[in-house]
Amino acid sequence: MTSSEVLEVEATPIEDGIATQDSIQRQLADLSHRATELAAQYRPHEIADRQDHKDSKRSRGAVRKDAEAIRKAGKDITARVDAWSAGVRAEASRIAERLDAVGEEFDAYCKSYEDGLLEARMGLLRERYEEYAPGLALPAEGTDAALVPFGILWSRFSKAEGWARLTTSDAKAVQGMEAVVEGIAQAERNIDKLVAEQDRKDVKALFFSTLSLDRAMARAGGLADARAKVQAMEAERATWQVGAAAEPEPTAEAEPHVAPAPRPVDPQPVVTREQYEADYEAIHGAPLPKPQPTPEPTATRTWGFCGYCTPQQAGAIEDYARRIGVSSIRTFDTRGRKGFFNVPKEA
Repeated sequence: MTSSEVLEVEATPIEDGIATQDSIQRQLADLSHRATELAAQYRPHEIADRQDHKDSKRSRGAVRKDAEAIRKAGKDITARVDAWSAGVRAEASRIAERLDAVGEEFDAYCKSYEDGLLEARMGLLRERYEEYAPGLALPAEGTDAALVPFGILWSRFSKAEGWARLTTSDAKAVQGMEAVVEGIAQAERNIDKLVAEQDRKDVKALFFSTLSLDRAMARAGGLADARAKVQAMEAERATWQVGAAAEPEPTAEAEPHVAPAPRPVDPQPVVTREQYEADYEAIHGAPLPKPQPTPEPTATRTWGFCGYCTPQQAGAIEDYARRIGVSSIRTFDTRGRKGFFNVPKEA
């Protein structure tokens, strides 16, 4: 037996607009009963002939439509439940806003209290800073601004040192601030030790405005490199001027030839490896990293490197070379002479 038409299935509305478990279970039971009735109308069987084949295909389509009608009825139930649930959530949220207002009052009072604690902490550290390091914290005679205003000190170190945290005591915050000031003083001594005298004022100005020793030392290296280039350029110009003044007028028999003058190098001595390691640890607070193992060569030939540079650049190059695994390194003072390196010609 087959169904001649698709039966409409309608879900019972939720009683009184309330989605109770009993009402939903009742509607699902109705759908189950209706599905049983519909299924009883169909008799799948082995097909005997062409007409039977057509009838079975028609029945297959009809039973699929009946199944889809059951599913749609279930979706209608959940749609009404979802709409009812959304309304419940919205109403509950509106009711909870009364408590939100109370919570916001608590939050405002807590924030006001915490702001007061922060102001007191900043005032305490500022006062102690001016007592502990007046040379940094207070304007010098004849100036309008301090060398390192408290605002720079706070913005640079307060987060890392935890000065603004409620769990940090006043005593611990003061001790931390004093340790930071000692570090600033040590950094200045390192600049005096490592930076050329003519560059110290510029390098210290950058350091005290940023409290970044790395940036200051990078500036020192740049100044030394620029000075060496200017010295080389001026030496070449002087040589050209002397040669031009002493050179006779060119004749048809011979053309003038002026040999290029050697470039001078920075006269400052190159620090030893031991001194460089000690200075590195003093600046960074940690020993110089150990050199990494030499990597396996990627080509059959071994390459060399040679060049002239400033003392600061020599230390940096040696440090970098050891970190990347170059095991044979030599830096030395050329004392203004050149010609130490004989580079073989390409085969």
